[in-house]
Amino acid sequence: MKVSVLIPYYNDERFLRQAIESVLAQTFRDFELVLVNHASTDGSRVIARSFGDPRIVHVDMPVNHGAGGGLVMAEFLKVAQGEYVKFFCADDIMCPDCLATLVGYMESHRELSFAFGDLAYVNVLGEDLGEHWFEARPKFSVDLTEVDCLRLFSIGHSFLPWIGSIVRREALSGIELDATLVMMFDMSVWVQLLLKGCRLAFVKSVVASYRIHGDQVSGLAHKSSAIRLSICERQVFFRFFQNCRDVALVKGIFAGDGFVQRLETIDDIPLAVALHYLSCDKRATWAYQYVHDCLQDPVRREAAESRMGITVAGFRDLVRSLADASRPRSMWVRFRDKWLRRRPQRQNAFGKYSL
Repeated sequence: MKVSVLIPYYNDERFLRQAIESVLAQTFRDFELVLVNHASTDGSRVIARSFGDPRIVHVDMPVNHGAGGGLVMAEFLKVAQGEYVKFFCADDIMCPDCLATLVGYMESHRELSFAFGDLAYVNVLGEDLGEHWFEARPKFSVDLTEVDCLRLFSIGHSFLPWIGSIVRREALSGIELDATLVMMFDMSVWVQLLLKGCRLAFVKSVVASYRIHGDQVSGLAHKSSAIRLSICERQVFFRFFQNCRDVALVKGIFAGDGFVQRLETIDDIPLAVALHYLSCDKRATWAYQYVHDCLQDPVRREAAESRMGITVAGFRDLVRSLADASRPRSMWVRFRDKWLRRRPQRQNAFGKYSL
């Protein structure tokens, strides 16, 4: 078996049939389609099992885990037989030559572990919106290197197209499949692959249509909720950088950080990464906890002081500076500034503006 395609679904009866049909219509035929039912309560399961194609494998999860991507992928990998894995979504449409394009590229570039094709944006009816992922996605470029990608991930930016991906199955060995991440689950997979030295590339062909509709977790209707969830998930996601075992790579990712540039040994990577986030992100409570715990232990404290240049006093000053920088303005100051912006300005006799 060359490719295992994953389509997880949960109450996707509006779009699921079209997604399945688009996979079964592939010009490349050596694949299996694994349909993972995440305990749907609508007619999705009936639709999924209405297809008689022998290449379809059905997996029914007894409980819905609330968009737990790691749990769904774990179920998929238990049954997947392919040399490559292709992730897809129940509301999107695969181009007929998607697998042929991506598999062909990977076969001719054996040094790569994963690759991404371009996506076309379509509306709820599947009509082309005239934009492509590679052109419209902020900060994305087909010229990004692996280190460039890690730098973007290090600031929490999502830019790689999940449904445009193809991955060698062997590359996923040892990857942690987080059970709770939702907004950042795909990023957690990509960043772990990159941190262990896997190489990627971009295929300049549209391989799928990405459907924009109101029920998406990351859609406009759920934007505020998605933002809050992402802020929470950052506490876990950024810790993946602490697990990197390559000093030179970590220095390349955080090239402008003074703490990281002091790195000499692998053992200091977790502390250096925590200090980086503590110094630039006031919401990185995990970083505060990590540095705090290091400084509680005499042996680790001595190492932190001698090798990383962080003392107990320096730690307090760093935390204090962050607290001062994030202190909210008083209600009166906010009201005054808002009022001043709305007041028309008049020029006096001295050429100065006054209220």
